[in-house]
Amino acid sequence: FTTRKGQLYGYLLEYAAAHVLDFALTYAAFAGSLATFWWIVNRHAEQYDYAPKSNLHNLLKEASSVLNTVIQDYKFLPVFLLTGYVDREVSRYLAKLGSAWTVQGRLHDLSLILGTSYKPPEGEDLFDVLYRFYRYLNMSHVLLYCDVEVRLKVVTEAAFVDLGLLTEAEAAVLEPAGFEKRNVVLGWIADLFFTQVNRGAIDQHAISLFMNQLCQLRGAGGTLLVLDENFPPNTMTAMLHLVVDILLILLAFCTPFNLFVDLLNCVQVLAMMASFLLAMSYIGLLNVVRQVQTPWEGQGADCVNADSLLCWSEQTISSLLRLRLGVRQLRPEEWVYQARELGHEVSVAESLGVSAAAFAGSSQVSVENGEVELQ
Repeated sequence: FTTRKGQLYGYLLEYAAAHVLDFALTYAAFAGSLATFWWIVNRHAEQYDYAPKSNLHNLLKEASSVLNTVIQDYKFLPVFLLTGYVDREVSRYLAKLGSAWTVQGRLHDLSLILGTSYKPPEGEDLFDVLYRFYRYLNMSHVLLYCDVEVRLKVVTEAAFVDLGLLTEAEAAVLEPAGFEKRNVVLGWIADLFFTQVNRGAIDQHAISLFMNQLCQLRGAGGTLLVLDENFPPNTMTAMLHLVVDILLILLAFCTPFNLFVDLLNCVQVLAMMASFLLAMSYIGLLNVVRQVQTPWEGQGADCVNADSLLCWSEQTISSLLRLRLGVRQLRPEEWVYQARELGHEVSVAESLGVSAAAFAGSSQVSVENGEVELQ
C-alpha cells in the first residue's frame, strides 16, 4: 500500500486502466472528429452564407444546447449507480481480506492452545499427535483456497498424500466428500481433540476455548466462500453498464461543441483530451470493479496471494505446535532462501511438502539440480 501519487498513477496505468486505454483513445478520436466537423461547418457558414449551410450551423448549435440540458438531468443516475456499485464491491473485497485473516488468526489460536496444553501420558511420544494436528490444520487451510483459487482447484488428494499432509486412508475418506472436504477435516480436528481430552492428555478446561476457536474458524471460512460467490444481480450490473454507456454517448456528441475553440483550427485537442479523461474515469471505474471482484485471480497490488497466506500460516502453526518439543525447528524461510540463492523457484506445493517433512524431524535441507532434498 502506498500514498505516493507517482506510484499510484503508475499502478493505475499499468493494471487498473490498462484495459480501457484503447476504448478511451477511440472515444477521444471520435469526439475529435465531431469537433473537426463542427469547425468545418463554421468555416462554411462564414464563407458561404446561404440557407442550407446556415440551417445546418443553427441546427447543430440548437442540438448541442438540448444535449446539454439532457445531460444535466441525466448524469445523476449513472453517477449514483456507479458510486453505490463501486462502494459495494470494494466493501466485499475488504470483507474477503478480513475473512482470510480471521481464518489465519483462528488457526494460529488453535495451534497455540494445542502447543501449550497438550501433555501426553508418561512414556508416550509428544510428537505423533501434534503432527496429526499440524497436518489437519494445514489441510483445512489449503482446502479453503482450493474452492476459490484457480490454480489450487486442480490439486487432488493424491498430491496431498505425496506432500505428507494426508495418509492414503485419509485421502480415501476425503475424496468423496466433495465440497464438504474442509468440514470433514475440521471434524477430524475436533475428534482428535476430544480423544486426547478423554485420555487426559488435554485438560477439560481447554474444551470451551478450543471449540469456540474451531467454530469461529469454520464460520470465517464459510463467510469467505459465500463472499466469493456473492456477486451483485446480473440485471443490476447490466443496467449500470447501460446507463454509463448512454451517458458517454451523450457526452461524445456534446463535449466537442461545448469545448470547441476556434483558434485551434481543425484539430480540437481540448475536446479530445476532455473526452479521453471522461472515458477513462467512467470505464476505468467499471474495470476496477471487475478486478476487485476476483482478487485471487487479479494482478498487481490488489491481487490476494493465497500462496503467501498458506505458507505464512504453516510457519506459525509449526512454530506454535512445537513449543514443548524443545528441539530446533527448521524455519521454512531457510530452505526457501537457499533455493532462491541457487536460482530455483519454489512453489506452494514444495513449500508445504518440505515444511511437513521438516516438521517430521529433518534438520537440514539442500538444493541440487533444482531438487529440494531433506536430510
